[in-house]
Formats: sequence, C-alpha cells, structure tokens
Amino acid sequence: MRRMKTQTTVHLMWLLILVLQFAWLTKGMNHFIVPQNLTSETGKTVTFECGVIGLNGAKIRFYIMGPKVNDSVSCPGDKTKYLPAQSMKAYCNSKSTGEVAAWEVAGTSMDDNSTIFLCKVDTLDDKIGHLYVYENDSYYAKLIGMNHFIVPQNLTSETGKTVTFECGVIGLNGAKIRFYIMGPKVNDSVSCPGDKTKYLPAQSMKAYCNSKSTGEVAAWEVAGTSMDDNSTIFLCKVDTLDDKIGHLYVYENDSYYAKLIGMNHFIVPQNLTSETGKTVTFECGVIGLNGAKIRFYIMGPKVNDSVSCPGDKTKYLPAQSMKAYCKSKSTGEVAAWEVAGTSMDDNSTIFLCKVDTLDDKIGHLYVYENDSYYAKLIGYVIGGFLAALITIIVAYVLLKRSEKVQHCFRSVGGIQDDVQ
Repeated sequence: MRRMKTQTTVHLMWLLILVLQFAWLTKGMNHFIVPQNLTSETGKTVTFECGVIGLNGAKIRFYIMGPKVNDSVSCPGDKTKYLPAQSMKAYCNSKSTGEVAAWEVAGTSMDDNSTIFLCKVDTLDDKIGHLYVYENDSYYAKLIGMNHFIVPQNLTSETGKTVTFECGVIGLNGAKIRFYIMGPKVNDSVSCPGDKTKYLPAQSMKAYCNSKSTGEVAAWEVAGTSMDDNSTIFLCKVDTLDDKIGHLYVYENDSYYAKLIGMNHFIVPQNLTSETGKTVTFECGVIGLNGAKIRFYIMGPKVNDSVSCPGDKTKYLPAQSMKAYCKSKSTGEVAAWEVAGTSMDDNSTIFLCKVDTLDDKIGHLYVYENDSYYAKLIGYVIGGFLAALITIIVAYVLLKRSEKVQHCFRSVGGIQDDVQ
C-alpha cells in the first residue's frame, strides 16, 4: 500500500511538471505577425501580413489606407478580394496553427507611396506598417522590356567645339518625339518621325531624325559653340512621358570650367536600397582634377558627421558600425562612407556631397527587412520545443536516479499512512 501511494505521488508530480512545461511551450509558440515598414522601387510586388501563429480562434481585421484605396479584410471569414484597378488583392491564410491576413500590392507606383497598413488582432494593440515607394534614381527605371529612353544631358563645352543633344526611345516603334531648342540664338523644334533634316546656318546648328528599326531618336547639333550658346535649353517630349531637359554651358579657355574638361569625372552619392545586415558604401569625389576639396556629410537617425578630403584620416564609428575614409590618387580624390550591417535604424539616412563650388549632391539609404521572417519563426518554435523536451527528459532521469528524492517521496507516503 505504501509503495502504491508513493508511486501515485511521483506520478502526480510528473503530471504537474508536464502541465507546466506544456503551458510554457504553448505560450512560446504564440507568435504575432505584424506589418513592417517596407521600401520598394516602382514596379515591384510587396506583401504585408497581419496575424497570429499558435492561437486558434483569433479574429483579425487588416486595413489598407492610401491614396489609391481604403479597404479591409477580415480573417477568418472573407474570401480573396481582388482590386484589379489598384493592382491589389487581399486574402486569408488559414492554418491549423493560426490565422494570417495579407495585402499584396503588385507593380508598385508612386501613387502607392505612404500607404498605411493597420493590423487589428482581438484585444492586442494596433500595429501599423508603411509602404514607401521610390523611383530609380536613374531615368532608366522607366524601361519597359528592352525599351531605352534617351534624354538630353547637361553638357559643358569650351568655345569652338561641336556638341550634340539627343532625345528618343530605343525598342518601342511608333513613339512620337518633339525636341525643342530654346536659347539666346534660337527657338525651334524638330518632330520625329516626320521632319527632314533642318539646317540653321546662321546659328551653326542642325536638327535631324535618326529612324531605325529599333526605335526613333531626334537630335540637335551645335557646331562651333560660342558664348552666345551658353545656357541654351533642350526640351525632350516623348509621348506621355515626363518632359526632360538638358542644358548647354559654354566657357572660354581662361575660365574655371576649363579645368573640368577631358578626363574629369564627378562621383556623387546615389540612392541605394539595402536589406538589413548588408554593407553599403557611398562615395563623393572627382577624378581627373587634383586639388579638389571635398566635404562628405552623413545625416541620419544614428549619426550626424562628416569627412573632409584630402586631409582627414580614416574615421571609425564602431557604435554605429560605420567608417569614413579618403581615397587619394594621382588622378583625383574620393571620400567615402561605409555602413556595415545595415539595420532599420539606418533607413532614410542622407549623404550630402560638397565638391568646391559645384552644386551639392544628395544620396539616400533605404533599408528594408529581409524575407527570412518565417524561417526565424520556425526556428524559434522548433528550438522552444526541443528545449522543453530536453528539460523534461533530464529532469525525469535525475529525479528517477536520486535516492534523496525517492526517500523524500516515500517519507511523504509514510506520513500519510501514519495519519490514516
């Protein structure tokens, strides 16, 4: 009888331990999925999610609020909702382990910028995610397939040279082009396809169309540039695309800009997008002009600092995982900021480039979280389960082999017998 009661007590103790371990594990498996702040360039597809894993019966309401749409989806319950005019859809992903609502935005555009996603899960605090959309910092972000748009650039020429400005599209037949020239000497235009070569001998200019099987290009050629051609504007119109403008700057041999011809090449910071954990480098400088003075600023949530080149030594910012340095070469000078292990705190950091009297140039860093969210979730759940299982096994073995514990349980059983 005493042995049976002792065994019963041990079994009850083990049952209590198992119940506590199961409660801990169940709590650990509950994982809430909330919308993140995502950054996308135009034309990409992004998905925002809201839900809970490990808790059946949760009620979810996932709202979208933006320039193009104000709507919501309820899960469980709602069927897949298609919004073709906005290139969006909403759906529920019901599983035995929980419920997830999602909004998918296909072919992002600038009209989707600043769209808000509001996640409501029962009585939990509301969570919000934002969609930030940006255009590629190059005009070529508007490429469609193999289509390539040619836009006029800003050109600098010394007097007496010949320069050519172009406007057109490669890879899209049938495009309509109107290319204007507006300056001190002339105001005119050429339409392509259609117009023949136009000669303006008094201004030493000509305009022509270059029609090919792969597309259409309009061009203005200015021969023997003079100071009267300085600040001439070239306006490019291609169907419904945004107008693009190029400028002609002319200088005489003894001017400052005479130094900026030949192999001189200015390096300016670009807009870069990085997933978390990556290393990115921004540069500012000039190649082909010795003696240029550079000041390269960084301005963001984590740091406000700068580096001057030539002159400054390598600057290390270990707390921010950043460093700044100068690359001095016989052909010129370059300043750089390197950001290692990017995080969401680095998002929207600005890099300002100053080179002597040139116009300031700015680049932005956009950071987004990678797509390994579910991999981490699975890892956490499996890890928690294994940890709980190992704890139970080890405790069972130790308790079973411990004479003191067995003696303690037997003493408890003996006391109960004496009382009876």
